Amino acid sequence: MSTLIYLGLGSNQDRNHHLGLALDFLAALLVDVQCSAVYSSAAAGCVGDDFFNLVLSGRTDLSLGQLSDVLKRFEARYARVPAPRIVLPVDIDILLYGDFVGVYEHGVLPRPDLIDRPYVMMPLAVLAPEGVHPVTGKTYKATWLEFERYMPAEVKPVLVASDGLITHQVAKAAWTDDFVMAQTLKSLRLRQGLTQRKLAEKARVTHSSISVIEKNQASPGVNTLDKILSALSTSLPEFFAEIERGGEEVNC
Repeated sequence: MSTLIYLGLGSNQDRNHHLGLALDFLAALLVDVQCSAVYSSAAAGCVGDDFFNLVLSGRTDLSLGQLSDVLKRFEARYARVPAPRIVLPVDIDILLYGDFVGVYEHGVLPRPDLIDRPYVMMPLAVLAPEGVHPVTGKTYKATWLEFERYMPAEVKPVLVASDGLITHQVAKAAWTDDFVMAQTLKSLRLRQGLTQRKLAEKARVTHSSISVIEKNQASPGVNTLDKILSALSTSLPEFFAEIERGGEEVNC
């Protein structure tokens, strides 16, 4: 059963480009993706250029640990520069993972930003106003309105792009990355000298499943993808790293 998650995205270097890369990646990783508008805000707790931030929701069959590992691997490709000014090309934080409350390898959930960071609180309140914080029991809209009442106007995030623009970008990215996923699987198969039928036998899936996935006529569920990648001796993080690179060109 898939889990509803919320992610916070930010960038303060070549912001449109890097957020676009992150959205492309997440559109391939998640399903039912929805985005808030994009907001600009000053760097918090550090010296650096202003950030573009947004909140994204989606569903995943990945465990919390798997999701965190995949996101950290993606972030590592765009490493931050800590001095003399903070330069952060891509930052993706897990804000919520279903109803999970507690400590995990990379932090605590719900992420504390949900109640004390305007650049997270405002877009979340817009995206999921009636969502309820699993600890405080307050809606995200009520939490934001209460916080905003005492917040200086100059630190309030400023709207940059409407959700319509982001939704269009995500929809376009989802189609593009489904194609790249299909081509990447095909490339991995051919590199190992496997026919579709032989791969299907190793993965214990039907031959038709492999065929329609490689033709981009269907997207594999995580369970099917796990079986195929196991047969190809490729981990999920390695596979998504391949997708980021665009896969290798395949001649049919």
